[in-house]
Amino acid sequence: PRMVLSNEEASGNILLLPGSTGNVGIGTTAPTSKLEVLGGRFEVGGTASASYLLTGNTLQVGGFASAAYSRFGTTATTHGLSATNDLIINGKFEVDGTAYFDGTVNFPSIASASLFHAQDGTAASPSYTFAVDKDTGMWRPTTNQLAFSTLGSERLRIDSTGNVGIGTT
Repeated sequence: PRMVLSNEEASGNILLLPGSTGNVGIGTTAPTSKLEVLGGRFEVGGTASASYLLTGNTLQVGGFASAAYSRFGTTATTHGLSATNDLIINGKFEVDGTAYFDGTVNFPSIASASLFHAQDGTAASPSYTFAVDKDTGMWRPTTNQLAFSTLGSERLRIDSTGNVGIGTT
């Protein structure tokens, strides 16, 4: 058995309460998921000061705005985000895995001590390297030293006193 509620004044929007499948649909009479919403925006919220989850062409989590981009948090963009595939994340962001950046990565107005941190690396696997040449780059062999490698071998080292060794460690 199922129960269908409709509101003819609101263009026939339908709420289908669980039937034999256990699925619930809003805007559909044949939901294929536990909750399926078709035909517009989905909002979860309370008062104007409560957190929101809005979906449609964009995803808005943590605040309500008529933004053309997706957003986690309440701060609006200051860098001209305007497309539905743009995303802004306010606050801290953590990736426990691999992250790929196919465009420009900018760190404007941030103190240099908090820009970018990497593991020490090795000559064969430098900390800072290139997408198609992963055994060439820059790494940290030990405290207060910097080294460069090509073809997986150390080629240049700058020690803590500023001395430069080329072809030697």
